[in-house]
Amino acid sequence: IKTAKFPVTSVLHSMLAECYQHYYENNRWKFFSRTQAIHADSLDIHTWDLRTIMDKMTAEFELSLQNPEILKKTPFIVYDEAIINRETDAKSRPTLFDFLAYRAIDFFSMADDGLTKPASEFALNSEDYLKPFEKFAQIKITTEDTASLKFRALTLLQELIVFHATNNDIDALIDADIKRLSFVRQYAVLPDKDSLYLTALVSLENLAPYSPASAEATYRIALLYHEWADSYVFKKNERYRWMNKEALKICEKAIKAFPGSSGAKQSANLSAQITSKSMTFTNETVIVPGKPFKMLVSYKNISKVFWRQVPLSIEDFQALMETEGDSIAAGLAALKPIKEWSVDVPAPDDFKNHHVEVDAPALPLGHYALLCASDSQFRLPSQAIAYNTVQVSRLSYIERRKINGKQEFLVLDREMGAPLKGVAAKVRSRTYDDKSRAYTLVPKGTYATDKNGLVIIGASILL
Repeated sequence: IKTAKFPVTSVLHSMLAECYQHYYENNRWKFFSRTQAIHADSLDIHTWDLRTIMDKMTAEFELSLQNPEILKKTPFIVYDEAIINRETDAKSRPTLFDFLAYRAIDFFSMADDGLTKPASEFALNSEDYLKPFEKFAQIKITTEDTASLKFRALTLLQELIVFHATNNDIDALIDADIKRLSFVRQYAVLPDKDSLYLTALVSLENLAPYSPASAEATYRIALLYHEWADSYVFKKNERYRWMNKEALKICEKAIKAFPGSSGAKQSANLSAQITSKSMTFTNETVIVPGKPFKMLVSYKNISKVFWRQVPLSIEDFQALMETEGDSIAAGLAALKPIKEWSVDVPAPDDFKNHHVEVDAPALPLGHYALLCASDSQFRLPSQAIAYNTVQVSRLSYIERRKINGKQEFLVLDREMGAPLKGVAAKVRSRTYDDKSRAYTLVPKGTYATDKNGLVIIGASILL
């Protein structure tokens, strides 16, 4: 840094601040458990306390933004070859000042919970901070807590907005204002911040309806409606229940108006998320033979559930579980079922998760895989598929480990609870085989319950 020339020095200061930040994030627990150092070595980062490293990072980010007027006139495209994975296009952040300012804002926006706060701590408690950009640009942001990171973030965002509004850089202005609105909404202590946020976004969307950048504001509006839908609580805030419908309409608006834009792509992803099908279910792990049983199904965007019961040994199921991802569901779907049926489930068309209890047909003794899907052919990946297993048995047992290391099992009738005599208990040990590089089950012996339904396995057998 000492030998570099401006504006390279600005970039280097920002990079040094980032190095400090990475060290802080990787050693966060150390800083939070360390008391404030009185005689810390200013050159040795290992001796710094939380306040010291925060001050160092703040100072370096501020040094990176010195001579802002020159930075604002320096096109960022000059440094494109030195930047890896640039996230935004040149229109949104056209100057070196934009690049450095956003890096600083990301740091200033982070939580500073461990720092000692002054009595007059800066708080985002003014509605002006969520006003449309033209009004926000005119307010004077003041505080006695000038060391506040949030204060620095907000004033820097205001500088970016004023800069791009003055130069009529619509894409860059929209990008900066969305950053400001998201930041303020996250940390504001205002009861009606969501309504203020929505008003500002609509104003921003209407600022340049001809610009693809406006689709970003449209997407943020759709996202807000989706978040409202997610906050719905049964029989409370009922108006939020149907917000996903509105979110989908807004997404479609962005996609049709500016296909291929960043806002349209994000809207398409949100739309896919809202309309995606999902399903899971739970059932008892062991049931009695010859009797129907219940299953609790959780589902989304599904009106009919198709079911299969597939006979499958425990060993075959465990082998199938060694595969990955959708291969398990595909493998189970390829097996021949002994029973198939379907169940209509309530579909309120609110794009929310719902739960319903359904009946399953009785099964004979054995081990089974249970499958459900939104498609009668159980096809992947466009359809929702879920699976589980169930053991059908007349037995139940209670186990306990004795002080001497032996394992005691009490075998009972699953329905009546009476102890059962003469039940065979086969003991197998799960052992790792070096040749096959896999675990195998090694037989260790067969035992039988006594007249009290008890069987005791020696400690040496269990090793």
